[in-house]
Amino acid sequence: MTYGREEYNEFASKKREERTRERLPMLRALAAVAPNMQVLTNDQKWDQYLAYLTGLIEELTEARAVALGRLADPSLVSQDEIMKAKIALHINDAQIMAFEIARDLPKAIMESADAAKAVISRFEERRESSR
Repeated sequence: MTYGREEYNEFASKKREERTRERLPMLRALAAVAPNMQVLTNDQKWDQYLAYLTGLIEELTEARAVALGRLADPSLVSQDEIMKAKIALHINDAQIMAFEIARDLPKAIMESADAAKAVISRFEERRESSR
């Protein structure tokens, strides 16, 4: 099956909107439980959690680079393969963004409401710029 640019852009836009609708309530709920975060962030297991997220982000960043490299490869001519690479790139971007928020938001909540809002704003700006 062959897809045109318009179909791809429409599909990608719908997926981004779905992911955003799913994530924003969760992020706002996380911001509401700030007092409980102090207990969590003073734990050694918290450091393990952050290390795990950082590792995932690094792996996804490498996978994103591979997908980007595939798209830049002049020998890639199959529309289906091009679409697969584009989809992989967008999925990696979304996962990286989600894990960065999971890593950064609790610390920001501990610092202040303004810091937490800044993390969420960065997420929303990146989401808007990817449209």
